[in-house]
Amino acid sequence: MAAAVLLGQMLRQFLEANFRRLSYELNTTQANIYQELTMLQSLQNDVKTMKQSLSELDMIKEAISDIKFIKDVFADTQYIKESQQVFAKKQVDILLQLIQLSYSGALMIGDVHDRVAKKQHCLDLRNLGKNASGLYTIWPLGSFKPGVEVHCDMDIDGGGWTIIQRRGFGSYGTSRQINFNRTWDEYVQGFGNASLDYWFGLENLRGLTKQCPYELLINMTNWEGENRYALYDKFHIGSSLDLYRLFVEAHSGTAEFKLPLTLKICLIEDSFLYHHKKQFSTYDKDNDDNWGEANSNCAETYGGGWWFGDCLRSNLNGVYFQNDGFLRKDKLNGIRWNSWTGMKESLKMTEMKIRPKCGFFSF
Repeated sequence: MAAAVLLGQMLRQFLEANFRRLSYELNTTQANIYQELTMLQSLQNDVKTMKQSLSELDMIKEAISDIKFIKDVFADTQYIKESQQVFAKKQVDILLQLIQLSYSGALMIGDVHDRVAKKQHCLDLRNLGKNASGLYTIWPLGSFKPGVEVHCDMDIDGGGWTIIQRRGFGSYGTSRQINFNRTWDEYVQGFGNASLDYWFGLENLRGLTKQCPYELLINMTNWEGENRYALYDKFHIGSSLDLYRLFVEAHSGTAEFKLPLTLKICLIEDSFLYHHKKQFSTYDKDNDDNWGEANSNCAETYGGGWWFGDCLRSNLNGVYFQNDGFLRKDKLNGIRWNSWTGMKESLKMTEMKIRPKCGFFSF
């Protein structure tokens, strides 16, 4: 009997001890679970905060994108100010539609409006039935002006030629011709009177020839009344960053040296092809290849802005000399075309004209 009582006491003590141990372990496990649940909830809060931050960041990016878009649309504030409010709103709507449809970036804010009526070059006008040579307004891409007045040749070889340079057609009713010894900025923007003598402008020229292949036709007249031409099947110029470098190839024509063959010393090469890949220079911005004569400036020496090398075989923007044998001969700084009239005789009239080879319409 005593043994049974003792055994019962021992069993009870064993159970109590195990119960206390299990209770302790259970409490510890519950505490750990609670701690992990707290950490998990904290992580969930962090994730939620991050999601909110990402959402806010997306909203900021979207707002920045909207701001940039609005800035691009209204970049040409000068044109918007000059337009009436109702008309400007219609133009913005047209711009928005064009931006959505085209990602080429070729169309600029000042050029996309009313493109059916406003053409980029003379061939556009010719194909709309404008058959008479004369003055027209065109809208080349990148122009400094809302519209550029040019002289269009609608007669030679089917017409559609945009004249980019003109000499010898008078000068505002005076006996002297317009001065072509201009600054770099003037040559970039263009100068003169399209009905008389003028320069189209390098940036205008770049705006046209960067779109598609162009051909170049140069018509020349000497003081004896002879007419010659030079045609180039490939013509364009580089950007302002490349200093409007000239690219011209595939020559044909009649502007060849008029003296006997024995006198064609170093003049067999076409006068304009020599200037291929040369950068444009003016007296105030020397970009020529002339390293002789103490690195002299060809534009300063020979006058006018041109694609000088070392220094020239032609210069249609040189000094204009009147119809006097003494004045127009023996002038190295005149309007020169060495492969026809030699190095010292100045020409009477010149026209440089270009035409696109990429189809009928520019849009």
